[in-house]
Amino acid sequence: MTDEIIQKCSSCGQPISAFDLIYNPKFEIIGMTTSKKDVAKSFYYFNHDIPECRTTILVKVHDLAAYIDEPLTPIKLTDSTKCDNHCSKIDDLQECSNNCFYAAFRRFLLQMMETKKKARDSGRIKESP
Repeated sequence: MTDEIIQKCSSCGQPISAFDLIYNPKFEIIGMTTSKKDVAKSFYYFNHDIPECRTTILVKVHDLAAYIDEPLTPIKLTDSTKCDNHCSKIDDLQECSNNCFYAAFRRFLLQMMETKKKARDSGRIKESP
C-alpha cells in the first residue's frame, strides 16, 4: 500500500492517503451510503478527529476498491427484495452477507473499523509506508 494522496481535508487542508483512511484512528469512520444506480455517488464518511479540524470527509467508495481483498461482483441487489438496505443508511453498521457489489465495500468498511479499534485499544498506530 502506498501513501498516495487521494484528497485533501476540505477544512484544514491536510493531505489524506488511503493508508490514513484505512489505518489512522484520527480518521474516524462514521458509515457509508450508496447510490442504487451510480457507484460514483457512493461514499464512505469519516470524521477528521483532530482538535483543530473535526470536519466530516466524504470519500468515494470506489477510491478504496483496490484495497478490498475479495472479488467485486457486478451484481447490485439494491433494487431487489434480497437487499436489507444497510448501505443506504449511514448509521447502519450491520454486516451484509449478500453477494452484491456494494456488500464488499460494506465488509471493507467494517474491516477498517475493526483495524482502527485494535489500533486504539493497543495504543499503537500503524505508521505510513
